[in-house]
Amino acid sequence: MLNELKELSDALEKNGISVEPISSSYLELPKVTKKAPCIRILVGNGQILCLENILAEQAEAVRKFGNNQGSFPALNLCPLFRIDPGETAKWIAGLEKKKVTPENVEKLKRLCTQKNWNVNTFRKIRNSLEKQASEIQGILKTLHQNNPIQILIKETECFRNPQILFDDLEKAAFSLLEQGINQSLALKVLFYIKKEEKDKGQGGLSVVFDSQKLIQQGDTVVSRQFTANLNAALVNYELQKGNRTIPGRVDAFGNPYAENGQPLPEVKLKAGFTVKLRTMFKEQRCQGRYGKFESGSYPLAETEQKRMQSALEWISREDQKNKTWTKTAPQEVLFVFCAQSPVKYNKLLPSLQKLYTPEVQENTFEKASSKFIDSIRLRDKEKSNMQHSDSLHFFVLRKLDKGRSKIVYTYNTSPEKIIEARNDWIKGCQNLPNLQFCKNQNDIYPLEVTRYMNAFWNQSGNKIDKDFKAYPGYYGIKFFFSNDKTIIRQDLSFLIIKLQRIAPVLGDLLVKKKQSKSEEEWKGSLILLGVYLHKMNCQKEEYMTSYPYLLGQMLKVSDLLHAFYCAVVRQGNMPAQFVGSSLYLSAAEMPGQALMMLSQRMQPYIAWAKTYSLRQDKESWRARWLLSLYEKIAAGLWKNWQRETRFSDKERAELFIGYLADLPVKEKQTPEKRNEEVQESKEEHHGC
Repeated sequence: MLNELKELSDALEKNGISVEPISSSYLELPKVTKKAPCIRILVGNGQILCLENILAEQAEAVRKFGNNQGSFPALNLCPLFRIDPGETAKWIAGLEKKKVTPENVEKLKRLCTQKNWNVNTFRKIRNSLEKQASEIQGILKTLHQNNPIQILIKETECFRNPQILFDDLEKAAFSLLEQGINQSLALKVLFYIKKEEKDKGQGGLSVVFDSQKLIQQGDTVVSRQFTANLNAALVNYELQKGNRTIPGRVDAFGNPYAENGQPLPEVKLKAGFTVKLRTMFKEQRCQGRYGKFESGSYPLAETEQKRMQSALEWISREDQKNKTWTKTAPQEVLFVFCAQSPVKYNKLLPSLQKLYTPEVQENTFEKASSKFIDSIRLRDKEKSNMQHSDSLHFFVLRKLDKGRSKIVYTYNTSPEKIIEARNDWIKGCQNLPNLQFCKNQNDIYPLEVTRYMNAFWNQSGNKIDKDFKAYPGYYGIKFFFSNDKTIIRQDLSFLIIKLQRIAPVLGDLLVKKKQSKSEEEWKGSLILLGVYLHKMNCQKEEYMTSYPYLLGQMLKVSDLLHAFYCAVVRQGNMPAQFVGSSLYLSAAEMPGQALMMLSQRMQPYIAWAKTYSLRQDKESWRARWLLSLYEKIAAGLWKNWQRETRFSDKERAELFIGYLADLPVKEKQTPEKRNEEVQESKEEHHGC
């Protein structure tokens, strides 16, 4: 990952994109939800003035200096009192949606007997309001800087005594209840309702201190400006502290360097997980070979660490979603950037995935990717020359476990190569004959491929929800650029093995003109099959005359004739399986034997069709049409006969497509020509 971030940080610097790094000690607040709010404690003149919830947007702007043992100006507390489960607990929970009366307030006060704060809570409060606050003051003193947080530190000094904070919080919470405002917040501050009798938990309460004096001066802790000012001071201090070097020693990129023994920075991605620039556990023996452990195993100067941290924070920002990054799996993110201009190709990612946003109206890959191509051509027209030097970098970052992440895929390319891959992809999506299943879908997006590869069905055609995922989330982008025939052949084998199991079900649905809930996955899988064949240089103009394809068509015609027979002779009483679908799996394994069995089983239906075709019934034209298809397909099978006893995976794919493909329309007879053809058939019959 460091190599990719190095290139990105250089590109940002080259294009004048300034990104302020975040201090490694300046942490984000827990995510704010309705059940887990963040409470602002407004203080002034040595007391708590009010309690209020802050919005999720405001909480995103707030950070806290410290660690899990203590932090400032925000910290994690817990409710003041404990309530055992039972009727009392239910009554308190019900008050959140009711108006609290004075009698209710008095009853609640009588319930405040079992304190929830313990020795550890007291220690954490002292650590936060005293130790961490004093450390901030020491940093500002070293830098000879003044900062608004110094006012807040002064205002919260009295609460370094945890008992004073406890009493003031209780007083402020009951004040809210008495006024009938923010009842839910007040109850959350006051009571932790135990889940069971043996519950030893304390619950969580995210709070942030703010000062009335700060607000009077036009500032507040819950603002981006306040956070940015303190962060700038903390980063400046870290750079000064880590700026010492050892003569003659350089890091991995040639910068002056001295080992500081500190772990490399970490970044919380908007994709939902946190990653460290690099992790290495000191007990791993491979490090002992060189005598360099943990962060020292990959020397990186402090300034370079900050640049890379800033680069990762920039490319993973929320406003860069679907521009420079997108999630391909719950713990997997795909990043893309241009080495010459990181913001130049923001329309690329939206063209590779199906987005469900009001801004994106395109429902096909061809239309979506056309916007990307148009943006390139417009830019090149303005510059009057093609930028062949542009280099686009794709990399996929995956969270392996709690402490480790890894780059699992990288690919470097150019806009010209992307356009070439795009055009090739569209040709692959169009590498299919007319298919009823794909009537309303022309193509698929590259990043949808994993969804189809990981879809499994039982023999009834119902989708199976499996935890096991055979293909990673980023597989689609890898396949989009890949032309490795060996890998393509292996993946085609995996896909066709899945699909041929449900071929009889699909054939049955086509004959009976029914629909299924799994139809969306089937459509995508069929189109994907066309892409695989295209990448193997097998085009529809060629395979539509091949033996496997024609055998599939023969099975389909057999199904239609069998169904037609049942509709006419058996008054619509259909069997569980038609002749063609019952022999499909045998045809995929032993085509010659299956064809012989098909000819035997279809003899009575063909004989009936020849007789029925001579009638002047409304549907007799259909019998003649099916018989003519039999003759044409049989001639093609004879011409392309193969002696092989088994099909290859490519031939199985052709068989599958042939079985589901529409029959030739030009051969279809219409009722208007019925009388003329019946007369011709009779003449031929009498002539014989």
